[in-house]
Amino acid sequence: MRMMLKVVTVFVILCGAGAFYLQSKTEGVQAFVDNFFSSKEVKECYAVTNQGEKKGDQYLYAFTAYDREGNKQVVKKMINRELRRGEYLKIYAKGSQAKGWAEARENEVPVKVLEKLKK
Repeated sequence: MRMMLKVVTVFVILCGAGAFYLQSKTEGVQAFVDNFFSSKEVKECYAVTNQGEKKGDQYLYAFTAYDREGNKQVVKKMINRELRRGEYLKIYAKGSQAKGWAEARENEVPVKVLEKLKK
């Protein structure tokens, strides 16, 4: 019984340390779960750049993004440089994890999404 308690305690400590690492050094636990353990599809979203949070030598951005239908979601991405504020981005997201991104011109953003981004 004592051995089982020790094993469970070590397991809980390791899980807690892993969750702390994911939250403090990456996009977060939810983005990790979306990336590796969900069946969500990668879809295109559009966002406007905001202020990133500096984490070591990278920046963590949490974008409020909209897909082509205008559905809102929060997407997180670690980027190795600071982005200019107010620029439009096309983001390829799997849940809350951004898999890739590219800068977009205003005329490339769907009208329905552009209205929501300008609010």
